[in-house]
Formats: sequence, structure tokens, C-alpha cells
Amino acid sequence: MAYETLLKSWGDPGVEWKDGWAFAKDEPLPAEWANFLFDNLIKDVQHLIDHTNTLDPETDGTVVNADKVDGLHADQLGGFKFTQVETPDNLTESVSWHKTSSGLLYISDGEKFEAQPEIGYQEYDDFTVSDVAVTFDPVPRTELTDTGSIKLIDEVVVADFTDGVKPNDRAWEWTTAPSLSGTEGHVESVGNTASAVLTREAPVAQNIEARLRIDGDTANINDAAHLRLDGPNGTRWFQITFNDGGGNVTLHDNSELFASWSPGSNYDFEFDVDYDAGTFTLFINGVEELTDYPMENAVSGTSEITFITDTSSSGYTRAIYLDSIVEGAREYGETILTPVEPDERITDWDILRYTETEDGETVTVDVLDEVGNVLVSDIENHGDISTAVPAGTNLQIRVRIARSNVANNPTFDGFYRRWVMRPGDTGLSKKEEEEWKAMDTRARYRHTRLARRQS
Repeated sequence: MAYETLLKSWGDPGVEWKDGWAFAKDEPLPAEWANFLFDNLIKDVQHLIDHTNTLDPETDGTVVNADKVDGLHADQLGGFKFTQVETPDNLTESVSWHKTSSGLLYISDGEKFEAQPEIGYQEYDDFTVSDVAVTFDPVPRTELTDTGSIKLIDEVVVADFTDGVKPNDRAWEWTTAPSLSGTEGHVESVGNTASAVLTREAPVAQNIEARLRIDGDTANINDAAHLRLDGPNGTRWFQITFNDGGGNVTLHDNSELFASWSPGSNYDFEFDVDYDAGTFTLFINGVEELTDYPMENAVSGTSEITFITDTSSSGYTRAIYLDSIVEGAREYGETILTPVEPDERITDWDILRYTETEDGETVTVDVLDEVGNVLVSDIENHGDISTAVPAGTNLQIRVRIARSNVANNPTFDGFYRRWVMRPGDTGLSKKEEEEWKAMDTRARYRHTRLARRQS
């Protein structure tokens, strides 16, 4: 039966005793002081009873778990239970033994004492080294820095014509090339339709920028100039048309964007594209003209940029100029890192540590098996992989980097993975010994050949 009291909460709390108050022998206790005294005594007693019942719920006079720390008996606690030469008789699980004659630490598994295992590890702080493979997206959105970290690709200039017509970025090529006019591309139509077509073999899911200038209006309402963007397989997702004859500027859905346009003026286009949603936001000369506007056809990326001048109705000669074609900075990208195989004597994986520079953005690390299955998602730094990753798996690291502000540069800088081996498995493994012997043999052979040549 739990401890109880017959005292009940009652009475007025009274007033707190004041300095100078007193009462003599045989005089009654002042009511104000009595109320204050007994009210507080009752509260204190009830609190102590509640606390005692918590400590001794079985009312046997013994504090609960007094023989334990955090629920563990002394035999289960860390530290050296035994420090001696002789093997202890106590085989309780987790009992520790420091063997003073050899300096070894043993832990009991409940049946026997075992020396503690060896560990091996691989550590990388530069991913340009040869023993870790770096796999980027099919269309890369990440790259390596000069110091070997992984970062998102910043803005890429595709063509600026400062060194000729050839694109600055080798991923793009002109399938129909413009001519060069100073430091601009130049396309001229002579009573026909002429174009310059810039093509990328693999579509890039990035923002696009380009400049277009039309040097004149033919005054024929059937003539026009166009800027067109296509996805894979020639699927058009955007076109803007500058209609001649004092005409307007229209979009691919025939809606009017501007009532008129100015020959000889530069039009700088910037497309902020959400390829997953099939929409884009269009800035012209820095002004937001379209917001979350639907693509003509949803595409996975941009494969082709086309500049067109059509004067086939008027028969006139007219030129257009193109410049400043740019891929926007990447806002998301993935990279997979695959180190060389760990020591073949591995019995278990242990932990994964890594270093990153978030720069106000997001760097997420996943652990994969050899075929890309996720074993641990969004693992924390110094995360435990001992139960999630089989010993025979050469785990891979997938790094996902995202940023909302392209002025920030989050990076993934290095990682350390550790595994466990049997006690005594130290030094080079058999595989490593064979590799070193082969290298030594090749070196000796080369030395012998050189010596013979010199002789």
C-alpha cells in the first residue's frame, strides 16, 4: 500500500510571518501565523509523500532501480569491470575486462570474452582522386571545383560570338549556323525564310537567355521574325513572333504580348522555366511579362533554339542579329560517389561522416547499394550504417544539392566511411599485398630493361 496522510488541504493560507512577531509560553498561537504554518506544512508533507511513492512504488523501503544507472545493472555498465591478468568467471553480457598483461580490451557476449574488433576506413576530401568514381547526371547539373568538392554548375555562356560563331559550350552546335557580324550572330533573308538553329544533343532542363535584334520592318503583314524554343524530338514549347507591317508581337497560342515593336532595338529574353509543371516565366529587357505561363507542349528540357527571319512575301532583304545565349545556373543536381572496394575482410559497416558547405541552401546525402537502391535516405552526419548496409555491399554516396538563390554556392566537400574487421586483421589484406607485389614486380622489370639498355 502506498504512503498516505490524514492531513487534508484546509484553511486560509493566512499571512506570512513577519519579523518581530513572537509568542510566549502558554500563549495561544496567533491565528494568522497558525494558518500560514499549517497550510504550508500540509503542502510540504503531501509533496514528500508523492515523491516517496514515485521512488518506492512497491513500498518495500527500497528506491526503485537503486541498483541501476539508466536502467542498467552495474555488470552492464561501461568502463572496465575487471582489470586483471586472469580471465574473469563473470560472463554476463557486456561485462568488460582489461587484460593488463597484454593491454587488450575484452567484452563478454554472455558466453565468452572476445577481444575488440579492428576497424578500417576510407576518407576523401578531394573527389578528383582516382580511387573514387564520380557520376554526374546524364545532363550534368553538378561539377567538381578546383579543390575537388561537388557544386552546382553556375551560369553557362552558350554563345557570345566574341571568338567567332562556334558555341562556347561544346554541348551545343549550330545545325544551321549564322554568319558573324562583329561580335554578334547574323542571319539575313533575301525574299525567303532564313534561320540559325542551335542544337543540344541532350536536352538541358535549365533556364534560357537570348538576345534578338531585328534591323527593319518590311511593311508586309505576311512577313515576320521569330524566336523559337524546342524540346526533344523537335517538340516546340515556345515561339514569339514579331509581325511586320507595323504589326504586333504574338505568342505561340496567338495571344498578343505587345501591340507593337521597335526595329533596331535589342530584345533580351530570359526564360525561368519549370519543366516539371510545364510553365515558364518570361522576362524581356528585365521586365516580367509572363508569369507561370503554359508551354505550348510540356517538355523535359530544351534541345533547340531557333532564330528566324521570313521576308518571302515582301521579297525584301532583312537581317536579324543574335547574341548572349546562356544556360541559367543549375538550381538542383545529383552526384553519385563510388569508392573502390573496402577491405575484403570487412565483417560489418559502422558509420558515415561527411563535410558540407550549405551556404544557406540544402545538401542531402543518401546511402545506396551498388545498383542504386536507397539503403539510408537523408542520413545525418556521423550516421550509423551498421544495420542498414550489408557487409558485402560497396555502398555508394548520393549527394543532392539544391538552392533557391543562385548567388549561393552549396558544396559537398568530403566523406569518411568506416567498417569493422575481426580482431587481428591488421596491415595489408591479401588483395592489397598482391597488388603491391605486382606493382613492385613491374617496377623491377622496368628497372632491369633500362639497365640493359644502358649497358
